[in-house]
Parts: sequence; structure tokens; C-alpha cells
Amino acid sequence: MVVKNKSSSLSTYWIAIPVLLMLVLVYYPAAAKQVHKDTLSNIDRLVLADCDGTMHSLKPAPVATVFVLLGSECPISQQCTKAVNELAISYTNKGVTFYGVIPGNHYTALEIQAFKKTYHIPFAVLMDTAYILTTILRGSITPQAIVTDSNHMIVYSGAIDNAYRELGRKNARITAHYLADALASITHSQPIATQYTVPVGCLIATKTNKK
Repeated sequence: MVVKNKSSSLSTYWIAIPVLLMLVLVYYPAAAKQVHKDTLSNIDRLVLADCDGTMHSLKPAPVATVFVLLGSECPISQQCTKAVNELAISYTNKGVTFYGVIPGNHYTALEIQAFKKTYHIPFAVLMDTAYILTTILRGSITPQAIVTDSNHMIVYSGAIDNAYRELGRKNARITAHYLADALASITHSQPIATQYTVPVGCLIATKTNKK
């Protein structure tokens, strides 16, 4: 007959728990970080057409890439274009590339061209018909600005400024310029103080919620 040593079994059990916990703590943060990095690296392999039919390979710009999710019929998207246009022009020769992004296939190329012309948008407006880029960028609202660095890691995501405090409620004046501040910091190799804000605007119509 075999006699089990309960004390030995218990000691083995209590030793095993810390070891397992250490494995969890070491493995999961590393895995999460790797997933985050790999997800964003998919942008490098994307090739999207703009509303004029030009194909764009979305390689990272030398300093930063700015993706602005836009809705051509969204009033807040329409109103934000002036501020974004000014930033795009001022950062033309500073290693920063701007893209407008229209999520989904709700508008034709001609409709997007008309939107671009009406609001004098000086940069390419991409047609993300399958929501691939929008999903990678974790976009949910138009307008929403996403800034990536030279490695295509997200360094800012959110509102262009604080023109609106909530949908339908405009502030008396703009006191915070989130996108402008983020670009000023990254082009001067400084840390970005505000890396995320809640965008205010129109919900992006997806395949499941589009009208």
C-alpha cells in the first residue's frame, strides 16, 4: 500500500502557484504589446484608392501620418475641414502626411470628389469601402483624427479641437487644439501631452448599422 505525503503535496502546490503567476505576468503583457504592434503594422501593407482613382500605399511618413476620418454629410466633419486644411498646408514640408478617410461604401467617388472640392481639402481622401483602415485605426466617429509616428504607432487619437462639447452643442470658442498640439510636439521630438480625447461627431455607419 502506498501512503501519500499530504505535506509534500501541499508544498508542491503552493510552490507551483507563484511560478504560474510569474508566467502569466511575463507572457500576457508581452503578448498584448505584440498584438498591438502587429495590428498597426498592417497599415504598411494597405493600398487604398482615393476618390480621384489614385492608389496610395500607406507607408509611414518620415515624422508622422495624420488620418482624419470624415463623413461628407456630417456637419461637424464639414466644419472641421478648415482647421485640418490649415494644418495640412502648414506641415507640408515637415515630414507629415495627411489623409482623409471616408469609411464604408455609402458614397460614390463623384460624391466624395464634390465634398473634397466644396471644402477645399488639399490632401488625398481615401475610400475605405471595406472598413479595413478604419478598423485598424480603431475609428468610431467622424470627424476623428488619428496620428501615427514614423513606425505607424498611434500617438494621438480623438477630436481635432474642442469646438463641440457634445453632439449638437458647440462651445462659444475653441480653447483646445488637440491635433495641432500633437503635431507641434511630434515634429519637435517632444512627448505628446494629450494622447487621447473623446471625438464628438457622427457615428460611423458600419455594415450592421448603416441605413
